[in-house]
Amino acid sequence: FRELIASSSVDRCSLHITIDFAQSVRIPHQSHQAGNIYFKSPFRIDMFGIAAENEGRTDVYCIPEGDCPNDSPKGFNYVIGMLDHYLSQEWLKGVRVLNLHADNCGGQNKNRFVLAYLAFLVACGRFDTITLAFMVVGHTKCSVDRTFGLIKRCFVKNGESGDAAGIH
Repeated sequence: FRELIASSSVDRCSLHITIDFAQSVRIPHQSHQAGNIYFKSPFRIDMFGIAAENEGRTDVYCIPEGDCPNDSPKGFNYVIGMLDHYLSQEWLKGVRVLNLHADNCGGQNKNRFVLAYLAFLVACGRFDTITLAFMVVGHTKCSVDRTFGLIKRCFVKNGESGDAAGIH
C-alpha cells in the first residue's frame, strides 16, 4: 500500500486511489419538525469515498435512501458509475498509470463487472496500466475511512447526539 503511494507520488503521470463505502448513516434532523411519526424511520444515506492518496484529496459521493429501488446502493453498478465519474474529471487527464486499492468485498469491488470495467479503461487507451489491490482485514487507517470519520463527527456535532445521527 505505502509502496504504491510512494511510487505514485514520484511520477506525475501515476495516481493511487483508495475506494470504500461507509456504513449507512442517518442524517441529523431538527427535533421541531412537524409530526411525531415523521422521524420514526430516519433518512439514511450511503457514502462512497475515493481518496487520491498521493494528491491528499478525497471525494465523497452520497447515495440517498430510496435512490436505487432495484439495486443495492453498494452494488457493483454504483461502484462502476461513481468510479467512472471520478476518473473522467479534468484534473486526471494526464494520468496514465492507475493504482487502485479497494476492500475485499466480492459484491462491490471484487467481481467480474468491476474487473471488466478496469480492463475496458486500459483497452480503450484511457490508462496504460491499472493495478488493482485489495485491503487486508482491519484497514480502517486509510484516507477514505478518516474522511468518513470526520463527516460523522460533523453529524454528531450538528445532530442531537451520536445516536440521532446514526453513529455507533
